[in-house]
Amino acid sequence: MATKRLSLLAGLLLFWGGHASATTFTELDVFGDSTVDSGWWRGALTSQCGAVAAPCTSGNPTFDTKVQAAIAAGGTGAPVGVGLMNTQILATKLGLTAIPANQPGGTNYAISGSKDAISGGLGNLHANPNLPSTVQQMSNYLAQNGGVASATALYLISSGGNDITYANSNFGTLASKETYLASQVASLVASGRWN
Repeated sequence: MATKRLSLLAGLLLFWGGHASATTFTELDVFGDSTVDSGWWRGALTSQCGAVAAPCTSGNPTFDTKVQAAIAAGGTGAPVGVGLMNTQILATKLGLTAIPANQPGGTNYAISGSKDAISGGLGNLHANPNLPSTVQQMSNYLAQNGGVASATALYLISSGGNDITYANSNFGTLASKETYLASQVASLVASGRWN
């Protein structure tokens, strides 16, 4: 019992000690899908496309109309409609922002519907071929920053759920779904290796 307490105490000291010397982050850069999108659609529906070629709407008029109605009713353009996304909560706790990258000062490149990489000619579950995959979001970030990732930024990537949706809708066998998903994951992992 004393050994467990000593181990716990040592772990807590390392945890707290690590916080005392932690790096101060200068920005939160986010890449992915609806799990981290803090309001891409608000800008997209007013022709703010950022690094994405116009048009940057979904390509689905029914979806776009629903999002516009949610925004008019007080929504944020984020997938939750009203309220804060986890990226916004994290950014606030760090004294940063999680503004969508298609809006001034934005560093959140995430777009609801994004897949890990382009497949079936699309980087997103929506029909617009201009919408980037998570891999392309990272490429857009690097292109906007001279090909160099900031050493003082905190990077958050959350992607993959839309790839499962795509696999279930487009492949009939478990083996073909697994092959597709393995390829998507490999693309995402390879794109996240920045020097």
